[in-house]
Amino acid sequence: MKPPKEQARTLLVLALTLVVAGAADAQQFVKKPSSYSSVVEEDFATVMKRMKAAKSGIEKRQADLLKQRYDLFDHPALGVTMSRGKAV
Repeated sequence: MKPPKEQARTLLVLALTLVVAGAADAQQFVKKPSSYSSVVEEDFATVMKRMKAAKSGIEKRQADLLKQRYDLFDHPALGVTMSRGKAV
């Protein structure tokens, strides 16, 4: 076993090494700009006005996508009926 003074010196050197290594490692983590946008960029009235102006265009675009992807019309499937003959 080492004498108490030598143990204390070893612990002090180890602690200083960890502190220096931690400080060097912390310098690598420079705060980067966030990918999230700021929460408050415009006042509410401006945002509301801009979104109301864009609403009709967005609704038309979404309706066109629905029409393109799905047949939303009420056409009965040919040759398919329910138990009493009602078209499906």
